[in-house]
Amino acid sequence: MITILQDEEQLAKTKSVKEAELKVQLALKAILRDDAIQRLSLMRMSNESLYRQVVSYLFSLYNSGRITSKISEEQLKHIASTFLQNKPESKITRVSK
Repeated sequence: MITILQDEEQLAKTKSVKEAELKVQLALKAILRDDAIQRLSLMRMSNESLYRQVVSYLFSLYNSGRITSKISEEQLKHIASTFLQNKPESKITRVSK
């Protein structure tokens, strides 16, 4: 009986997460051009942290009324690059024996 309740709870959580993601995608379609949406999808697959930062920033711009037209891919790349500039560079050195 407990596993059935746990399964139902997990299903409810999954459903609410999917609904929230659908709302985010619909909101992004309202403020991004198609090319920017594709770029953001690629960003999500390659760097989830950067994706979240950019989406959060876009929503803050939108909520403050600073987005007056749909954002292009170039504008999105510029926004993403500002977050990447703040990230310290990782340096990999190879030590051979």
